[in-house]
Amino acid sequence: MLNELKNQVIKAIQSAGYSIEPEQVRLEATKTLEHGHFALNVAMILAKKAGENPREVAQKIAANLKESPFEKVEIAGPGFINLFIEQNFYSKIVCNLAKSVEVFLKSEIEQKGQTALIDYSSPNIAKPLGIHHLLSTVIGDSIKKLYRRMGWKVVADNYLGDIGTQFGKLIYAIKTWGNTDQIEKIPSTSYSPCMCGFTMRPKKTHPSRIWPVLNLKKFEDGDQENRIMWKRIVTWSMVEINQIYERLGVEFDEMNGESFYEDKMPAF
Repeated sequence: MLNELKNQVIKAIQSAGYSIEPEQVRLEATKTLEHGHFALNVAMILAKKAGENPREVAQKIAANLKESPFEKVEIAGPGFINLFIEQNFYSKIVCNLAKSVEVFLKSEIEQKGQTALIDYSSPNIAKPLGIHHLLSTVIGDSIKKLYRRMGWKVVADNYLGDIGTQFGKLIYAIKTWGNTDQIEKIPSTSYSPCMCGFTMRPKKTHPSRIWPVLNLKKFEDGDQENRIMWKRIVTWSMVEINQIYERLGVEFDEMNGESFYEDKMPAF
């Protein structure tokens, strides 16, 4: 896309009666949209060679940049050319690309029959999904579908964070303020207030800050009561998370958490 813009600029320079090496045409992204989308300093380079006024050279070039995709062209400072690109410029290119997507994919994704492992989404459960999880999920699933379309074997892996301090907090919070029968009916909206109750407690040495750590330690040591509560929290969380994945139409080949590897790692 940038090459297309660059080619348009080179044509405008030639139409203005100048010649320039392609590598000298640099489209610099501006810091604010007030100065356009891109800025060019080619007028100053050409003016120095021709012994002319940079702003006058910039005006000659700008006069040949009136057609699409340039919505507006401004001269700034000693001879910078600020380019404002049409809003539909990128969408037009994407639409054209979609018409020849097979050609594009063949040029970008070669070596059919290879295997790709894609690890994406990977939320820490016992927490609601965040917007960053949705972004990685959509991007990851798009990559999966593109590679499969090109004949690759793709393994979609969703590595869950199902062990961590959030469980120590939730186990303590549910035991202290929660109602497991109510949570069974509406998991996410029911155990969230428990966490709120925890986070609003005094900090540092208050028991509500120490007990979650102790509960997590008991869990890690194999305490059956905490293990049972942990399994229930995992189940409640996955109900909500899977609803979102289903709504997005996303499926995984593997979806194991840290706990899956708990008995497969050597003790230290």
